[in-house]
Amino acid sequence: MEKQIPRPTLERFPKYYQVASSFLNKSREPYISSVYLAECLSMDDSQVRRDMMYLDIGGKPRVGYNAEELRNTLAHYLGYFNLNVALLVGAGHLGTAIAEYRGFEAYGLRIIGLFDIDDSKIGEKIGTVQIQPLSNLDSFVPKHNIRIGIITTPAEAAQSVAERLVAAGIKAIWNFAPARLQVPEDVFVQDENLAESFSFISHFMKQFERKKTSKVIVKKIQ
Repeated sequence: MEKQIPRPTLERFPKYYQVASSFLNKSREPYISSVYLAECLSMDDSQVRRDMMYLDIGGKPRVGYNAEELRNTLAHYLGYFNLNVALLVGAGHLGTAIAEYRGFEAYGLRIIGLFDIDDSKIGEKIGTVQIQPLSNLDSFVPKHNIRIGIITTPAEAAQSVAERLVAAGIKAIWNFAPARLQVPEDVFVQDENLAESFSFISHFMKQFERKKTSKVIVKKIQ
């Protein structure tokens, strides 16, 4: 049986995967060290080594981990070798952008169903996938054995959509709506709050401008 991996560690695995993949693309060295991984991700290398203990991979002292083995092991734990099909509800600007992004397939995700309540959008295609009315969702999920749902609706519609997804058999929800969803304990929800993420950028810029202004004042005084 695979080890039960803590969520913070699991959240770092995709970052390790990206660093290992980049390392293999640009380096001829077969081994990648915990120090290198830590430096790339602005982490402590002791945390990297603790995280690596959850993987069935051994490192060499003062050398590191076999980079190709590390990348493949991470891909296995993250499910990148398994293609997961998903559906998306909310074919607005954000939903369209997500549905059109083909990079997800490299990580094992393919969106095969699009749904919206706007009659003017029904029948339109985003890529090769046609937008369907929300009423089709209940039969679409079991027919295609879908377990992942993506929500890109306005906040006020997100909870009712989530309930409909759960009732249809969805077990994991990727939520881009600015709303906290109430779902059963056996349903996983990953929230992506874009406004909240931007607040961190905004705070950084505020601090940056404050420091820049302080330096200008100091120079004038001098």
